[in-house]
Amino acid sequence: MATLTLTVPDAQAVRILNAYCGQFGYSGEDTNAAKIAFMKLRLYMHIKRNVIEYEALRAQRIAMEAGAGEIEL
Repeated sequence: MATLTLTVPDAQAVRILNAYCGQFGYSGEDTNAAKIAFMKLRLYMHIKRNVIEYEALRAQRIAMEAGAGEIEL
């Protein structure tokens, strides 16, 4: 499995974590470990949703292009 790493300045890490969790409605434990787990889950969901949307739109475009040549009026 590949690992993708997001690197942020140490001085900004807590600020980014708190802002991200606040923006997406985190209401769990007030620990960095719990917030990081929440952030990772949300990022995975975001990436998955975008990959699926991209692939669906690409498949639709390919199908439309393929079908357009088959219709003669």
